Amino acid sequence: MHAAISKEGITADLEDTEEWNRGVYLACIYDTVARIPFDKPARQLSPEWWGMVNHAMKECKRLGLKMAFHVSDGFALAGGPWIKPEQSMQKLVWTKAYVKAGDETAIQLEQPETKEGFYKDVAVYAYPANSSNAFSETVTIPSVTTSTGERAPYLAFPGDDSKTFRSDSSCWIQYKYPKPFTLRSLTTRTGSRQYQAQRFIVQSSDDGIVFNTVIKLTPPRHGWQNDDEDNTFSIPPTTAKYFRFIFDKEGTEAGSEDLDAAKWKPTLKVMGIYLSDEPVINQYQAKMPVFGG
Repeated sequence: MHAAISKEGITADLEDTEEWNRGVYLACIYDTVARIPFDKPARQLSPEWWGMVNHAMKECKRLGLKMAFHVSDGFALAGGPWIKPEQSMQKLVWTKAYVKAGDETAIQLEQPETKEGFYKDVAVYAYPANSSNAFSETVTIPSVTTSTGERAPYLAFPGDDSKTFRSDSSCWIQYKYPKPFTLRSLTTRTGSRQYQAQRFIVQSSDDGIVFNTVIKLTPPRHGWQNDDEDNTFSIPPTTAKYFRFIFDKEGTEAGSEDLDAAKWKPTLKVMGIYLSDEPVINQYQAKMPVFGG
């Protein structure tokens, strides 16, 4: 951790490991970017660092231990200054466009995001767009109210990532449409490892008084790198004028690492709740190679 290693420390750790008949897993976490009370840190990939690695391997051999070496440049991902962007770990990205049936006008698909200037096309897919709103000439805008009294119109549509709705206590967010809206999928945007925004209780109402529960969202498996994409959920088709998204912090279970402190501090933080009448594969982002756990 933070390059704070010594041969004496390595030997002491391995001898303790041998005593308890455990295996050895070598992982380098962080470099020398943080100042810690350690006199002689061995910066990664330096001659001193390789000397420590060699010492660890020799000690494992002496003690009869097997050592696994985590492929890591400082935390959880492989890399190095000699690795070109096209040789590095890849992320699947995409954009989406709607085309009306019979429209033969040539279109230019928008290029998805890039990292380090590298991008490569993989495939173009066409499938039926089962969405009426995608082809509507008018955009239906809901009015947004909250039980906390905060004005949060930014939640209903993407584009403004500068604001975040937060609550430390149970609350609800409500959308009111000018006419009945058919909900088939819901996307939450958090911009962070936020567990609570993926376990909303979704309710519907025709009059804004009597609400019925449609579904309780179940989060995909979480990890400390689950902040790279939004989360989209398939919703049982529901037509209504009012939709509520209830945050109930009771019952949060701590599971994988970094679940926004999960049961220890269940705080809601959400930047967007986007509703659609288009059916989707439930949690399709979490089923693709775009997350790390």
